[in-house]
Amino acid sequence: MNKYFSDLLPPALVRDMRRSLRSRGYLCMLIVFLLLATWFQYDSTLEDPIMGDNSYLMALISMVVLWFIIPSRAGNSVSADAGAKGSNFLMLTPLSSREIVWGTWVSALFQLLLVSGLGALIVWWRVSCSTNPAGDNQWLIYGVTVAVGAMMCAVFLFMSQLSRVLRTLLGVGVLVVCWQVVSVIWELVLMRENLFSMAELKEYFTGNTLYWIVGDYVLVIVLLLEFARRSYAAPAENCSRSVRVLAVLALLTVPLYQHVMAEQGGGQLIFACCYSIFACMSDALLPTYSLVAHDKRVWPLLPAYLQVPGLGQAAFFLLPVLAVVCWLYCRYQEGLMPEPEPMLLHVFTWLNVGYTLLFVLLITDLLCKRDSVHRPIVYAMCAPLLMLATMTVYFMSSSAVRPLAMAAMPFGCNMLSDELSTHISRGVKDGVWSVEVCSALGISTVVLMVTLLLLMWRGRRS
Repeated sequence: MNKYFSDLLPPALVRDMRRSLRSRGYLCMLIVFLLLATWFQYDSTLEDPIMGDNSYLMALISMVVLWFIIPSRAGNSVSADAGAKGSNFLMLTPLSSREIVWGTWVSALFQLLLVSGLGALIVWWRVSCSTNPAGDNQWLIYGVTVAVGAMMCAVFLFMSQLSRVLRTLLGVGVLVVCWQVVSVIWELVLMRENLFSMAELKEYFTGNTLYWIVGDYVLVIVLLLEFARRSYAAPAENCSRSVRVLAVLALLTVPLYQHVMAEQGGGQLIFACCYSIFACMSDALLPTYSLVAHDKRVWPLLPAYLQVPGLGQAAFFLLPVLAVVCWLYCRYQEGLMPEPEPMLLHVFTWLNVGYTLLFVLLITDLLCKRDSVHRPIVYAMCAPLLMLATMTVYFMSSSAVRPLAMAAMPFGCNMLSDELSTHISRGVKDGVWSVEVCSALGISTVVLMVTLLLLMWRGRRS
């Protein structure tokens, strides 16, 4: 029989909770913000409030605490473990990387729920003292704020394995988003009378729509935590297979949602496309190991090359994902538009988008080492430079050479979509394809395959 209750809990959760309790700065910030929220609420109950209408400040406090302070502490904890990977005793235990990451996230979630529970008392106090007809909406908005905070814990755990510059930019971005939400959305919902009724807000969070939101919410959290596993994973552990399964799973939800909720099909298509491409690109950009031992830890009946980590493997897996995205978009457009775009134009778009993503990935791999934490930043810097180069070639080339030049340049489909659409539409009517269309498709296919082969060659295992 265990003597202490902590022995019954996951070890990673207990360790992270103890680390949080020993962090004086973290506890002091939570106490200060809770005291400020209590003071602002007390001030709003006075006949002549000192701060006036402090709804903005109350909203800002809740979002900073739940979206930044608690998630940032969890991310810094994982970042410290990743920095001391060789001397981290938690990695010497029988715990798997998934158990460590999920235990840390559950610890952050428990702290978030504890703080939000104290905040709920302040919200109850505020609603009971409010004469605003929209005051009851604060409960729903506060619940959404807490749910976003739980996702932000997973976001900061995902970012913990990246460079400090990128984590700082993310923190600044979170604060900017907090301010925008406070200054715009919060005012629209709470300050203007009869703008939203509680019934209208509840309709969005009931029935099939609620299942749609919760399903996508769970998919995002699971994907982010699967990427966070790499901070604790051993070199021989395969951290790419689960990510690729999640990318395929997100695409499979599109026809299901279009069958069950036709009105939400477009939104789910956009989410699934962004989700799958983000998963594939993060798998290729984040530091990982590519060992021969990974081939022994694969599922049967499936090609091992699609299941093991590596630069070439991730690039190869990206192309069928983009093909499925293109096919789903075509099917959705056929049911939505009376005259959808020609299929050949979507094929060219798929070829050029795949070539663009892989070419920028190749440039990034040439500039950065495979285990560098700065690879996402370099990728984000190379993309606009290549787009600028493509725009320069577009305006400098003649009309006769322009289709061929754009087919060989990244982001060429953005510059050439109108011209190719005209040529392809004319070819569909006449039954004869123009030289421009055939040449553009041929060049796009060649440059895509050459880039893919270069990535596979650079990602080969010794």
